[in-house]
Amino acid sequence: MALVGIIIAIIGMIILVKSSNIFKKVDTTYINETPTAFVTEGLFAYSRNPMYLGALINIIGIVLFIGNAIGLFVPILFFSAIHFICIPIEEKIMQSTFGQT
Repeated sequence: MALVGIIIAIIGMIILVKSSNIFKKVDTTYINETPTAFVTEGLFAYSRNPMYLGALINIIGIVLFIGNAIGLFVPILFFSAIHFICIPIEEKIMQSTFGQT
């Protein structure tokens, strides 16, 4: 199970880094700041939040690597926080900056 966890964690990191590099490429902001670009290329063509997705996959991989059942609450808590707190805030900022898309 540890090998599977490592592979999943690496996939999550690849998604996270590739998404982050797109933000750097278009020179826009990251967290709860007014964005300077509406990104729709790369992984953003398929997911509005690929950096969060990559982080979640990475966390799941780490939990599988560690092999602790209690650790399964970590990705659930992370998902809940981003889904109910972070993403709604970011979506409001995006709508006020770029309008309805």
